[in-house]
Order: sequence, then structure tokens, then C-alpha cells
Amino acid sequence: MGGATGRVEIDMTIRKSINFIISACSVLAAVALGIMMMATVVDVFMANAFQSPIIGTYDLVECTLVAVVFLSFPTTFLRDKHILVDIIDFFVSERVLTWIKRIALLVTVSSLLILAWQMIQPAYDYYRFGEQKQELGIPIWPLWIPMIFGIVLSAVAAILSQANQKAQDTEREEDQ
Repeated sequence: MGGATGRVEIDMTIRKSINFIISACSVLAAVALGIMMMATVVDVFMANAFQSPIIGTYDLVECTLVAVVFLSFPTTFLRDKHILVDIIDFFVSERVLTWIKRIALLVTVSSLLILAWQMIQPAYDYYRFGEQKQELGIPIWPLWIPMIFGIVLSAVAAILSQANQKAQDTEREEDQ
């Protein structure tokens, strides 16, 4: 393992590992969504059929919603599937557009990392004060873990997405 070949192998290993982690997050988000939907359906059925809703459904849905939202963000960033408005693309050169995209990536990653950093203190406060969900008594601080993890992983995914795009652009240029 020497020189560029070793670096490419390490790079591919890191990329595959990140992709695996992001895929696992997507699966967890999907499972959480399934739990959230099932709990809601069963709760509504029990409330209407037997006038006896399930106690704690609201807390359960709230907890799973955290996982659904924050664990699905990295996939969106990795696949670059955000809602985009391409108005400026038609008015600027390819070179200017490349710089705009680089600046946007820098702003995005910086914003995500600042957001994650700012989430640490509230998470710690929930831990320190021992706050819990009202009906189920679930501690609130663990809910901050997927939030912070999802935000940090989204920043990594945004960088990886741009690196993948750059590699694809380079391959296209070499093929021409």
C-alpha cells in the first residue's frame, strides 16, 4: 500500500463506512416512522372502538418523530436531494456557479456544525435536571443524541456528496 493507491483505498473505505452509517440511519428512521404510524393507528382505533386510547402514544410519537426527522437528514444531504431553486444557474458562467456551490457548501456545513454545537448545552441541561416525558416518564436527554448525531452526520454527508460530485465530474472530463 503505497502512495496514491493506498490513499484511494483508505478513501474508499471511509466512504463506504460513511455510506453504511447513513444507510443504517435511514433504516432506523424508517423503523421509527413505522412505529409512529402503528402507534397512531392503534391509538385511534382503541379510542374509537373501545373509548380507551393508549396511554403514552403522544410521547411515543414525539420520541419517534425525532428519529424520523434527524436520522433521515444525512440521506438527503448525501443524495443531494434538497429542494433547489436554479434561477441563478442560467445567468452566470459555469465557473461562477462552481464558486457559488462551494460557498453554499461551506455555509451549509458551518451552519450544521454550529447548530450541533449549540444543541449540546440544552441536551446536557435536560440530562442534568432529569426532565422526563410526562406520560411515559422517558428521560428527554437521550432524544438529543439522534438530533446531534444526525446534524453532524448531515455535515459529513454534504461534504461527501460534493466530493462524489467532483469525482464524477473529473471522470466525465477524463472520458471526453
